[in-house]
Amino acid sequence: MNLLVVDDSSYIRENLKALTKASNEFNYFEASNGETALNILKTESIDILLVDTVLVDMSASELTKKALLVKANLKVFGLSTQDKGLTHTKILSSGALKVFKKPITLSLLKNAIQEYDS
Repeated sequence: MNLLVVDDSSYIRENLKALTKASNEFNYFEASNGETALNILKTESIDILLVDTVLVDMSASELTKKALLVKANLKVFGLSTQDKGLTHTKILSSGALKVFKKPITLSLLKNAIQEYDS
């Protein structure tokens, strides 16, 4: 399964990379901004998009909408430092399936993927 993590924090990206590498269940891709993420989506067969709800170059909801235009069956999940709020509402209304509070565990991610696998 191909996972693309989009977060401007290198710490978060490295943490998720280490978690996914240890599991051997994901091929890991990363981007520090929305534009790079869209380019990766156009060239790689990404199954899951994990998006920080606050990005520098575009909103998470805008990235979600654009990503789903590139690949309609993409599973999009948000990552946030907040439990809830306007950014959660916006990304969910743009097509994301769920928003996780940082830091996310591998078991939470796997459970969400299974929950929305169809």
